[in-house]
Amino acid sequence: MLLSNIHLQLLNAGYAEMNGDWNWKNVRSRFSRFYYVRSGEAFVELGDREERLSPGHLYLIKAFTQHGYRCTGQFCHYYLHVYDAVLNDLMESDVLEMPFEVEALPNDDALFSRICVLNQGRALPDVDPTVYDNDDSFHLNLKSNDEIPLHVSIETEGILLQVLSRFLVNTQNKLVNQDPRIAQAIRYISDNIADVEIEEMARCACMSRSHFNRVFFDNMGTSPSRYIAMRRIEKAKSYLQFSDLSVSAVGEKIGIEDVSYFIRFFKAHTGVTPLRCRAELRQNSGHDQNGERV
Repeated sequence: MLLSNIHLQLLNAGYAEMNGDWNWKNVRSRFSRFYYVRSGEAFVELGDREERLSPGHLYLIKAFTQHGYRCTGQFCHYYLHVYDAVLNDLMESDVLEMPFEVEALPNDDALFSRICVLNQGRALPDVDPTVYDNDDSFHLNLKSNDEIPLHVSIETEGILLQVLSRFLVNTQNKLVNQDPRIAQAIRYISDNIADVEIEEMARCACMSRSHFNRVFFDNMGTSPSRYIAMRRIEKAKSYLQFSDLSVSAVGEKIGIEDVSYFIRFFKAHTGVTPLRCRAELRQNSGHDQNGERV
């Protein structure tokens, strides 16, 4: 099962006491955010709706979700910023449907407190997303996981998995009866997005290409080629927003070396060119078109 391939990596962990100063718009990140609210209230804007954050509850803002925050008074909460490519793929493709809010269990306060103690120094340098949410900070935080003691790494991931499990209690998991060969193919796509070949996946699954296509569709609800295109577009958007790579370099990163074809491919799936998409993503997240904060 693909869920067994999830390897949660901590980026940031901390406790924050806000006083009407947690107000940000158009936030979109490549990592997921978990919150445990201890007191006060705040609101998260998700599309055309606004959700209240209440004490005694856990909240999940999935990676690549456009959202905003609004806080008018006291708001005390723990936060965890977590990254995993497989989990991102599962949530983005709606294979794993997870709720925004769940009620906390009695020991969740202790779990969040413990992970912050284990990872002192991993708190946000600033609560402003335009300060901490950038390519350099992302890779630096990922690298920090390679530098902590083994026992801390194991306990940290154990706590992260417990927190994640809270959102899986009533979650519809479309992978429960998934063919393990397709689960492996999804992982292969995630790890080899630049040079993924359907023929190679079919060969590794000991299937003909036509049979592989049918089994993939039965499991995922879409064809392998369409799924790969969707994953390439999401990866390209991430590069466009969070790096200063040229359009041609972004195309190469996802396996399309012909820049003209990449532009046509991108526009066919998104309705805009890569440069236009970069400008919109960076404008929404508080960066100018050169990637500098404004």
